[in-house]
Amino acid sequence: MITVIVYTLNDQGTIAWCLSSLVTQRSGSGHEVVVIDDASSDQTATIVARAFPQFRLVREEHTIGWVASLRKHLPTFQGSLLAFLGAHCRADEGWLAAVEDEGAKGDPVFTGTGHHGKHRLLERFHAISVHGDYVGQAEGEVEFLWDDNFAIRAGLLEGALPESDVILSDGAGAILVSRNLHKMGISIAYRPSLSIDHRTHSLGQMTAMWYGEMAVNSIAIKLADPSSPGAGLLRLGPIAAAALAAKRLLQGVGSMYRARRWLHIPLLELGFHTCLLSLLMPAYFLGLCRQLFLNRGRIW
Repeated sequence: MITVIVYTLNDQGTIAWCLSSLVTQRSGSGHEVVVIDDASSDQTATIVARAFPQFRLVREEHTIGWVASLRKHLPTFQGSLLAFLGAHCRADEGWLAAVEDEGAKGDPVFTGTGHHGKHRLLERFHAISVHGDYVGQAEGEVEFLWDDNFAIRAGLLEGALPESDVILSDGAGAILVSRNLHKMGISIAYRPSLSIDHRTHSLGQMTAMWYGEMAVNSIAIKLADPSSPGAGLLRLGPIAAAALAAKRLLQGVGSMYRARRWLHIPLLELGFHTCLLSLLMPAYFLGLCRQLFLNRGRIW
């Protein structure tokens, strides 16, 4: 049996779009859908309860993070295979069947792909700046699983979840789970057959994401795992933030160049995307500085 898990926190704008794609999904071995609402302050939980009563809704009293929520509710999941879908994503037709087929091949953990569309400039920028590593990726092994779209054996996830009192989102948690899997000698398989549609954010939302989610995840990962690259630099404060922002810019540009051929992006447009990513880095830098200040008790 497969347990589909949708973790959500203040996703009232996309949760119905996401869950409606799971209503018609089919699997031969049976499945359940569990929505974990991590104490959303908006109408997310109300939308789920009213529009999707066939799905099991789990509500936290206060936000505890993706990792803590999974550790808490893992014993209640009925499936031996756990499939994760992001709350701002929509499963393609046949996504669950693909999860079942890939699970039958024996890989203990595998991740999939997401598409933003290719027709609008912002769609292409979002695809190559945020998820460029997997754009056009050939089937094989990858370093990290994608938190919006992956499946893993339940018993394996329990052992791979990090032990930390830091509140970890799905993005940060997935990176730490990936590192723990590699430490355990477990490979992560990339399977393009697991395809989902990822909501494209506006430029304002992307700026807020770099200032908020991306910066929060970067610092949280290093606090939860002191062996993470750059963790020792946190004591340098703004200097560390500048170094992390510069590193992320270089990584983003590299991902863009690797993805441009698959998206058929001309060099002139790629230059525009690079400039746009550069303009987002100050927001990321400020977000990192803010997180360093908020976590000063843990760092100094």
